[in-house]
This record gives sequence, structure tokens and C-alpha cells, in this order.
Amino acid sequence: CVALWRLERTYAVKSRSLLMGCGASAQGEAASTIHRLQDGRGPCVGILVRSAKHLRKADTVTNSDPYVLARLGRAGSAWHEKAPTSERRSNTVSNDNDPEWRFGFLAEVPVGESSATWELHLRVFDEDLLTPDDPLGELAVP
Repeated sequence: CVALWRLERTYAVKSRSLLMGCGASAQGEAASTIHRLQDGRGPCVGILVRSAKHLRKADTVTNSDPYVLARLGRAGSAWHEKAPTSERRSNTVSNDNDPEWRFGFLAEVPVGESSATWELHLRVFDEDLLTPDDPLGELAVP
């Protein structure tokens, strides 16, 4: 990795929020701090998705069972245009509309690109056993 970026942001969308720190955040209003650490190799992004607040109840009887999917790709590109090989999945937090994942990973930015031209794309889902998982939210973080 050439550079490790440290992001601390909180985003809110429609009174919902997803906090990503020492990595990034997802959903709406932002106060951001970025620290770049040099180590002399290729570009890398360190990401930590901490938590979400006030997710909708997607299950009939219980609260949602949320998890996060994350992909890194060109800024402004659609989810399906971002490389599936960059996809990471958090653990599922059962029966909780305010989950804390503390989900961290390193993602590599392709050679010749920079972190300025790439974004983190997040999708939050409710995990279901017998039916397809329900989408709970989505955000692209530049």
C-alpha cells in the first residue's frame, strides 16, 4: 500500500445514519478529517464501518438483522460498475435497528489511480432466511 487514508465521517440520510471511522462513514451530513500516511508502496484505503442508527424495521415480528456490503470503485459509478472483487461484507447483527458492526478492512486502489478519483459505495441490507434480503439503504462516499 502506498497510502493509508484515515477518514472520520458521519452521514445522515432521511434521519438514518451510518458511522464509519478510522475508515469512513455512510449517509448524509459530514464533518470529515482525512489523514494520509506514507509507506512507499501502492495506494491503499483503510476503512472501518462502525455503526448505523435508526434503521427501519424490515421484519414483521422482530427488528432488522442488518449487515453492510462495501465496494470501492470510480467516483460516480454505479454499484454494478464497481469491481465485485473489491466487495466486503460485515457480520450480521441480529434483531437490532441500531447495529454496531466495527467492520474494518483494507482496499487497494488500482495502480495509476488515486483515492481522489475513487469512492466507497455502501449498501445496508436486512438478512432474511426464507426470502431475499431487504435493502435498507445505500450511500457512495467520495
